[in-house]
Amino acid sequence: MKSYVLVLLLVAIPTLVIAGTHVDSINLVRPNPAPGDPIRIYVEASLPDVCWTQGPVGDSEFTVLDSSTGEDCTIAIFHYGILFEFEGRPAGDYSITITELHESVRDPGSWEHVVEFTVESPVGSDRQSWSSVKSLFH
Repeated sequence: MKSYVLVLLLVAIPTLVIAGTHVDSINLVRPNPAPGDPIRIYVEASLPDVCWTQGPVGDSEFTVLDSSTGEDCTIAIFHYGILFEFEGRPAGDYSITITELHESVRDPGSWEHVVEFTVESPVGSDRQSWSSVKSLFH
């Protein structure tokens, strides 16, 4: 399940902007997932003017589109978010790469953002017998 929302219009001034979009933050929704828990990564980013729009979202990538034809683009900073969801993992250390693609003449390219995290087993669960676990609930 992936979702994204254009959130806020802050400023509107006619001018030419050369700079492109940028990622404000990338975070795990749950910093210490347990084994099997879904891994959710939330990306917050900004679009600098009305010529930029949020484009397609894939399994681990998102695209921003620039419709500028060389004419002035009105500055209008839009903040938006994208939620990436991945299947749970067993205990261990992992990294997931989120790729940001720019379809633009003014700011072309792609950027990779790596999120590293650890899935930890519950403490002591591998040392308990089934009968000792059952006794906790009686």
